[in-house]
Amino acid sequence: GDVRQFVAYSGVTTSYAAANYQSVGGVSGQGTISNWMLSPELSLQNGSTVSFYTRTVSGSLFPDRLEVRLSKNGASTNIGSGTEATGDFTTLLLSINPSLDAGGYPDTGWTQYTVALSGISGTAAGRIAFRYYVTDAGSNANNSNYIGIDEFSYESVLPVTLLNFSGAIQDNKAMLKWSTANEINNKGFDIELSRDNNNFSSIGFVA
Repeated sequence: GDVRQFVAYSGVTTSYAAANYQSVGGVSGQGTISNWMLSPELSLQNGSTVSFYTRTVSGSLFPDRLEVRLSKNGASTNIGSGTEATGDFTTLLLSINPSLDAGGYPDTGWTQYTVALSGISGTAAGRIAFRYYVTDAGSNANNSNYIGIDEFSYESVLPVTLLNFSGAIQDNKAMLKWSTANEINNKGFDIELSRDNNNFSSIGFVA
């Protein structure tokens, strides 16, 4: 990221991903931007969530657009060829400022977006993609300025539905009890201990 535009949401001031109007190829300074940033391969399930922060320059006069897309084709990085193609990333999860309206992209500070996955049968492997997609873009065009993306996270659905959990002291020892409604591909439970309410280490395993 460029601190002359804005600083990161968290961490080092430049520690965010950025894209801008200079993404137009060639010398004309006008065209369609289709820039992609892909996640690692993920285990996909209904209900899993994608979360991130994004923003543009304060008071930006040039519209920007960001798409969040999904591929259910494993480790594929196929985004197709040409600025209009999406390759294996056919599922549009979210579009920020789809109509490219002036002032339609968050410009008053970092804004968090969260979207849940749906339409997945069982579990699948795939990737999440951020696509900076702006038409009539570039230094000699009407659209595109500068955007940043920070603190991307992917939260998968737990394979266990917990009914209850309790802890009590018995004979000077901690007694932990829990029960589950269902478990999917669950190997077991790590038991961890903290002596400072901050750092934990494993002290046992229950299959």
